[in-house]
Amino acid sequence: CRHSDASLVALVALIALVEVVVRAERLPLDLVLVLSKSGVVLWQQQFGPVKGNPVDALVRTVLLEERTGLTEYEDDANTVKWTLDNEMPVVVIAVYQRALRLPYVDELLRKCREAFCALLKGIPEAERDNAYPCARFGATYAELQAAAEQSAVQERLQQKKPRTFAE
Repeated sequence: CRHSDASLVALVALIALVEVVVRAERLPLDLVLVLSKSGVVLWQQQFGPVKGNPVDALVRTVLLEERTGLTEYEDDANTVKWTLDNEMPVVVIAVYQRALRLPYVDELLRKCREAFCALLKGIPEAERDNAYPCARFGATYAELQAAAEQSAVQERLQQKKPRTFAE
């Protein structure tokens, strides 16, 4: 019975660790949106309150000044990351609390840009003005976000994995 008790304790500890990691690794994004390069909001999803107006600040201080080498902007409360598409006139933007470090946001933005551009390419150019806002991107984004969350959890579990004696 002792062996099964120890196994049960280890299993409970592992489940608790996974729950903590999953809670900590949920994408704590406040806002994700897709803008046309002319500034029209094509799609957005807000997850929490955003302090100030970081998207307007990004547009004014970075995008309008064509500082295209930058991919991150910080104000007093927020970090804003974005990716541009050279072929399609879109900018994908994520806003989250400045205190957080989310290394997987770049990959999520890249995948969102690719998926959104693929969606736009499926719409004839003459009809694109009538396609906004692109509400049908919401389901695609949810899948991309879930994949990013799962990847972050897996990466975090790999980092927490105890080293073997041979290591």
